[in-house]
Amino acid sequence: MTIKMRSSLLLCTRFFQALTCLISVCCLPAYAGASLSPAFYYGPSPFPQALRSFDTWIVEPDQQHDPALIAKQPDTFFAYVSVGEIHPDRAYFKSVPDAWLKAPNPAWGSRVIDQSAPGWPAFFVDRIVAPLRQQGYRHFFLDTLDSYHLIAATPESRKKQAQGVVEAIRLLKTRYPDARLILNRGFELLPEIAPLVEAVAAESLFGSWDNRKQTYGKVSASDRNWLKAELLKVRDTYRLPVIVIDYAASGGTARQDIARQIEAEGFIPWVSDGALASVGSGRATPMPRTILMLHDGVPSLDDVRFNTLHTQVAMPLNYLGYVPEYRAIQNALPTGDLSGRYAGIVTWLKQGDEPSGAYRTWLLAQIQRGIPVAVLGEFGFEIDPVVGKQLGLSARTPGKPGKVSIVMRKPEAAFEIEPLPHPESYFPLTANRAADIWLKLGDGTTTQDAVAVTSWGGYALGDNVTLRLPDSDFSRWVIDPFAFFTQALKLPPMPVPDVTTENGRRLLITHIDGDGFASRAEFAGSPWAADVLYREILTRYAFPTTVSVIEGEIGKTGLYPKLATQLEPIARRIFALPHVEAASHSYSHPFFWRKAAEAEGDSGSYHLEIRGYTFNNARELQGSVHYINSLLPPGKQCRVFLWTGDCRPDAAQLALLNTGDVLNMNGGETLISKADPSLTLAAPLGIPLGEDFQVYAPNQNENVYTNLWTGPFYGYERVIETFELTEKPRRLKPVNIYYHTYSASKPASLKALKKVYDWAARQPLFPVHASDYIRKVQDFNRIAIARDGDGWQVTGASVGQTLRLPARLGYPDLARSRGVLGWRDEGAVRYLHLGSGAALVAMNGQATQPRLERANTRLTITTEGWRFDGAAPLQAEFAHAHARACTFKINGKKIPVRQLSTTVALLTHPARKGTLEMRCGL
Repeated sequence: MTIKMRSSLLLCTRFFQALTCLISVCCLPAYAGASLSPAFYYGPSPFPQALRSFDTWIVEPDQQHDPALIAKQPDTFFAYVSVGEIHPDRAYFKSVPDAWLKAPNPAWGSRVIDQSAPGWPAFFVDRIVAPLRQQGYRHFFLDTLDSYHLIAATPESRKKQAQGVVEAIRLLKTRYPDARLILNRGFELLPEIAPLVEAVAAESLFGSWDNRKQTYGKVSASDRNWLKAELLKVRDTYRLPVIVIDYAASGGTARQDIARQIEAEGFIPWVSDGALASVGSGRATPMPRTILMLHDGVPSLDDVRFNTLHTQVAMPLNYLGYVPEYRAIQNALPTGDLSGRYAGIVTWLKQGDEPSGAYRTWLLAQIQRGIPVAVLGEFGFEIDPVVGKQLGLSARTPGKPGKVSIVMRKPEAAFEIEPLPHPESYFPLTANRAADIWLKLGDGTTTQDAVAVTSWGGYALGDNVTLRLPDSDFSRWVIDPFAFFTQALKLPPMPVPDVTTENGRRLLITHIDGDGFASRAEFAGSPWAADVLYREILTRYAFPTTVSVIEGEIGKTGLYPKLATQLEPIARRIFALPHVEAASHSYSHPFFWRKAAEAEGDSGSYHLEIRGYTFNNARELQGSVHYINSLLPPGKQCRVFLWTGDCRPDAAQLALLNTGDVLNMNGGETLISKADPSLTLAAPLGIPLGEDFQVYAPNQNENVYTNLWTGPFYGYERVIETFELTEKPRRLKPVNIYYHTYSASKPASLKALKKVYDWAARQPLFPVHASDYIRKVQDFNRIAIARDGDGWQVTGASVGQTLRLPARLGYPDLARSRGVLGWRDEGAVRYLHLGSGAALVAMNGQATQPRLERANTRLTITTEGWRFDGAAPLQAEFAHAHARACTFKINGKKIPVRQLSTTVALLTHPARKGTLEMRCGL
């Protein structure tokens, strides 16, 4: 059996040759990498996100990896199986006959198995391999194939032992012909079993690990030459891919350097720690995107949802491309080598928080291992001489400070508000010369380096992170969070997933909560507000729109059963509009989701009081979705649930939705406006709940702008301020027109709605349904990025994703990239347009390459060209840069081009769907 080849994208590297080239296919050329890209990970579950850049994952099955992930990607997972040895910790150890257990291997605490024992091949397949197949594993990495040398002293005994190994492997393949096998060494077995094998691995070509001494070392030249000769024989004689597993400590570039040495020898590299329990380096170097966020408090939903780490820190980290993972310091903190798993650690402790001594030991150990740490508020432990030496800080016992004032500050330490020194958080502290001091305070006698970026990370003490103004409910940033976290966490420049933009245009999401569907509107004849919404908004503005209804408001089993015959037809007309996506807004509109679920039989005050109804999660979630489906025309299905009330579901409620493959959105508090212009009022993308994720609405609805619908009812027009403040100086959010049905019930609120819609219609936006945005956020959490030569591999993206990178990094080289349609510059930011689920972004290209500059429709790379599919009945529009020497066809017919400028050409076409071809030649 030969290794399954994964071709990168093929065909044409002749971008600037005289021959013409179909840019959508052949000018997204081949990446000259071999097909197999393995990652070895024997560490604890869950499988690290950073390793998803690789296409083959060799894991330790006893770590209980997610069965759903294994079932979803069965061809990716290989289960580790020890053939020649058994450790006492294995579940099947006690079932092994004592006579089969021979010499111990003290280096690993295991026992060598007699491979010649009768019944061993059947035991191996039935008791070791079969249970792994039942767990979902289909493929196997076979280790300890040479261990019989520890018990076989003669050529005859070694031959007998080797034959036992061969018989076990043959029986495995006979029983499970679909099983793909990777061997660890076993060179002398290959003459008999090479056709059964996918690849061969070997350890320690350059870097070694001594498990007994727990030390790393360098492989001697003689050992390296012997192993290299064996590996070349595997590659050249048996035509099998060769993987080399080497070992090096974390920190610095040792692992990457060894991986490049292995590649230079013509082998596939993997370099990690001695236990293969951390994120290593392979053909590419994973770029971790998870930030560990540590808070002090019981790890309940409330503590995280309302903790400043979530409400204030998460959004800047999201913008920078990172995914927060929240942990309470009272709980067990992650163990093992965390380098590569986390890009950094952020803590925010308050005065009075008293972590255990174990927390101090743990945090200092992470710093020692080279994981950047950003400390906000308080360190949580005394800066004694031992700690001070490690952190480059010296502290003095504080006396009673005098008046504290600013001695020195950088502009980055007065981002939205000037620091306000406070004696209560003041103590003398000096950072060493290597630190970059942002803010120095003094009391006339001593000084405090209150904000600094250090060699190990950085810190901002006391109220010098965010500061709440007197008589205000909101805080403002003292430090520049984007600059501080970039520098303190040593975040490398790389493309980051961006959920605000597609094909060079800012997204527009329009979604409507169903509240007020049964309200009478204040217009002649007192029509239903829903009917006004249909006539005045939804039929006039053909933006993709996600519309929800509350079953208990309009259905026959709800509050107004006699009105169902009038309200349901309106809902059906709305859902029949081609640009409308259907969503549920629950059955009884829970006001407080968890309180309603926790109330035992008396939950009426927590949701609409529908006669005879007792709160039930399944009825609210799955039942209401089923009801919405009954209102839909053929071809449509309800796939979105919009949270109601406090928008604070628990993990069980969210999991119940996900079992039905229903997307979710709402919640979050993006309230930024000219009255309160702080970025502390821009919410993060959402919040993790158990194994699932609640996606927040990009901004809040009209209630925020109308004082909870008490007036002024024209107030929603101020949402335009929010749109503008989240666009510049950084595009933090898409445009989100979000309101309730009752906004169509009053002349002032309807006028405000039209003003907002008209503003949006004048902007160069990319309209999508809420479901598209939700999927982008889900992608954001799971996309893996790895450094690959002079560019990056991007894995796990859905079609329609955008990457954002600093323009100073240069231009993508489209002739060597894969899955990149083009780019558009917005100031100092370059937005890259992807046209496939995986991409290679090769750099060092030219600004003058023909490319897609922007489009108002989604594009997918196919063998025929760029397939486009608009989300609304809008005219397709494409702008291409540097395309003067190009011709264009849509659906096989040549179309004219209008030159917008010396570099940009515009194409328009009435078709909503089709295929775009672009041919360029010199």
